[in-house]
Amino acid sequence: MKSGLESLHQVPLGKREWDKAARLAFELRRRGKTIPYTDILIGAVAFLYDLTLLHVDSHFDLIAEEVPLRVESFVGQL
Repeated sequence: MKSGLESLHQVPLGKREWDKAARLAFELRRRGKTIPYTDILIGAVAFLYDLTLLHVDSHFDLIAEEVPLRVESFVGQL
């Protein structure tokens, strides 16, 4: 029996992704939005690979207000 996590897409996490996250963190901070770096990294990778990010974390909605990150929010639905 396969684990549910095995069915998820895997994306690389290398220099390109870290650089995008660093630039995104800088831009968000410049616009007055302080977001945990782990969320910025996840958001940056989803943005780079044009993935829809399903989440229950309002930080991703804040990121999507600033960049064309596709999100599907389940905040408040749990």
